[in-house]
Amino acid sequence: MKIIKNCEICNKNFKSYQSENQRVCSKECRLKLQSLLTKGRIRTKRFNKICKYCKKEFIVPSYKQNQIYCSRKCKNEGQDSSHLLKYVIKKGHIPWNKGRKNPELAEKMRTGIYLQCGFCKKEIYIPKHRIDKSKNHFCSYKCLNIFYSGKNHPKYKD
Repeated sequence: MKIIKNCEICNKNFKSYQSENQRVCSKECRLKLQSLLTKGRIRTKRFNKICKYCKKEFIVPSYKQNQIYCSRKCKNEGQDSSHLLKYVIKKGHIPWNKGRKNPELAEKMRTGIYLQCGFCKKEIYIPKHRIDKSKNHFCSYKCLNIFYSGKNHPKYKD
């Protein structure tokens, strides 16, 4: 069903479907509107917000009106100190990014085992999901390449 709308540029009445987000009556008015928007004369609504972490005031456009932090830094700091800690207590497990900051938690999160490198015999940690994927595990590509050169290579023939 068509309804009558008012053009934002020339103030003429025009018919448009209710579901359409049409703001102007013609192509000429649409071009004028675009030029005004790009020059910054008509802006989207702006909202003054207060950062949840640092308590500073900042301005956001209408399409970001749900934003609660003024910057990515505040977002990361605010999330680390608030909702992730509650999540650990409620759910009883440790989030993936907590181990980087606390080595004791990182050690608790590990579910794999420690094995020796197949070439240099250095002790290395192997995650649980990689233990059964191969017979030999290596600490680096260098050790892997040296080990599989010559007699240990799967396609080696005498």
